[in-house]
Amino acid sequence: WEKVDGFVNNAGIQTPVRPIVEFPEEDFDRVLAVNIRGVFLGMKYVLPRMRDGGSVVNMSSALGVVGGAGIVAYVASKHAIIGMTKTAALEQGARGIRVNACAPGPIAGRMTFKLADEVFAGTSKTFAETVPLGRHGTPEDVAGMVAFLLSDDSGYATGTTHSVDGGFTTA
Repeated sequence: WEKVDGFVNNAGIQTPVRPIVEFPEEDFDRVLAVNIRGVFLGMKYVLPRMRDGGSVVNMSSALGVVGGAGIVAYVASKHAIIGMTKTAALEQGARGIRVNACAPGPIAGRMTFKLADEVFAGTSKTFAETVPLGRHGTPEDVAGMVAFLLSDDSGYATGTTHSVDGGFTTA
């Protein structure tokens, strides 16, 4: 049990929705401290313990490949995770360690529903209406992608970002 075979690196918080000019600096710093530093520290301390040929999956977000009004810190942090994923893939490739990102879209759960309450306040609209597949994703949808990225079936994928967003980022 000396070596790690696979690692799912998942850190994420968000704050209430506010435009950039009203976004509190302390909220910005807190989101980046958890979302970026958490993923950085995970890789920093796990990569040396990984067996050659292992796999890391860093959790980003659909909002790591597009923008999102009112959530500047979250968007910035999830973009940063994609950049860190590419960097780690370049650095670890010689060991055969694959490093990829998973970018979920609107997944049914507390964070998505809380954000929808703020974004669509006063309406009955949900994020499901903004997705071509017309539904929220499920934790099982994300787990399937993560399992694939950890498996040998994705053995030639590294430094990539894999969306699980029902088409949210296609527009």
